[in-house]
Amino acid sequence: MEETDIVELKDELNSLYKKISHALFIYGDSGKNDMPLTPNEQRSMDIIMDLCEEDAEGPTVREFQKKAGISAPNAAYRVKKLIDGKYLKKYQDHKDQRKFHLRPTARYESYAGHRNNIFFEELARLIDQEFTEEDCNKLEKMLSAIEEQIRKLEDTGKGGIQDGTDEGKAE
Repeated sequence: MEETDIVELKDELNSLYKKISHALFIYGDSGKNDMPLTPNEQRSMDIIMDLCEEDAEGPTVREFQKKAGISAPNAAYRVKKLIDGKYLKKYQDHKDQRKFHLRPTARYESYAGHRNNIFFEELARLIDQEFTEEDCNKLEKMLSAIEEQIRKLEDTGKGGIQDGTDEGKAE
């Protein structure tokens, strides 16, 4: 692949990410729910949900902070806002009482599940209508391969989200 092709692919991936993020925000803020999350809150919850898939106990604030690529005060601020909003709960570790784990509340899981199901089911239907079965199968394989590449980037430490905000930063 030539350098110009890589730049174009990078731009397309970035554009797709932004469109999906925006669409999920719109689907989540359709006026039919009482849970309007800010984009930063939603991004934080998405990271926490991903970490919960890796660890049944749920991530610690430090693990969330590391994965999000944000400062410790910013992570603490975001976690506090999410707990205050009843999207997230803190649970004490059974073995090490100094440690606390984060888990989404049933209220958040219901909201996110509903939002994601509506959006991704509709998107899958549109893709199915637009493309052949062979193309859809190829897309599934490509998405799995892309997911694996993302995991590799995360494992090398290049996958942290750097949003550049100073939200919650200590003075």
